[in-house]
Amino acid sequence: MLFFVIIQFIISVAIAVFLARKVFEYDTTITKRNKIFLTSTALFFLIFAAFSYTLTPKVSKYFFMRDIDNAMMKNPMFVGIKDYDANLYQSILDEASNSFDKGETKDDMFSNIYKITQNLLESKLPTADDDLIIDYTEFTMKKVKYFLSQKNESCFQVLFPNPEATIDTSIPQDLVDQEVVIFNKMLKKPKRDNKTLDEMEFINLVKPIYIKLEQSYPEELIILENPHNPNINKVKACELVVEMYTEIIKLPAKDAGSVLRTMLAFE
Repeated sequence: MLFFVIIQFIISVAIAVFLARKVFEYDTTITKRNKIFLTSTALFFLIFAAFSYTLTPKVSKYFFMRDIDNAMMKNPMFVGIKDYDANLYQSILDEASNSFDKGETKDDMFSNIYKITQNLLESKLPTADDDLIIDYTEFTMKKVKYFLSQKNESCFQVLFPNPEATIDTSIPQDLVDQEVVIFNKMLKKPKRDNKTLDEMEFINLVKPIYIKLEQSYPEELIILENPHNPNINKVKACELVVEMYTEIIKLPAKDAGSVLRTMLAFE
């Protein structure tokens, strides 16, 4: 980018001097040199400003998008997405481009990109095998616990994302690595018609868990039916969900997978 600014400066000076000399080409007065200097200076500022207004934003965007694309191609998750669906990968680049045009912060941009990847992942979950859906649930609980340890309410946005809100994507590298592994497994797994439970099967499996949770989180269980209720204690709600999913994945793998898949179908 600095190189472009230097080139822009040199070209602006050259054009300004050339035009000023052309204007006073037939001037024979003793002030000709001063006229050329003053005119060149004025033209330089005008030309440089014109370049800055028209070309600089385009060049800045070019370098920005090039850096984003290069960074994504170093991330196995985005490499997997590009192999899976080149159009989807392009839509992620388009989202980054839109964020740049709107002047959004990098946090907002990464949040928007993260939402796209999560939508893709969640679209795969209902047909995922038991082991994968359990792995994903365990990973999500690790992520929620991490945010709980940070003493903030970001955990709630992980569990109940608000499309209008910025998602905190700053998790430790070991969790990033785990997410990439699960994500790429999910993309590579063939779509299968895995089992969901009917109402009675579901109730029979989750009722003991519900009764246990009711003893510790009576209010949260009721309020959680509307997670965007302004009166909800978000930290307690996160703790409740962690405990609920922890109990679910203690079930035999086949039952745990079916319960989790059915819960996703309810959503």
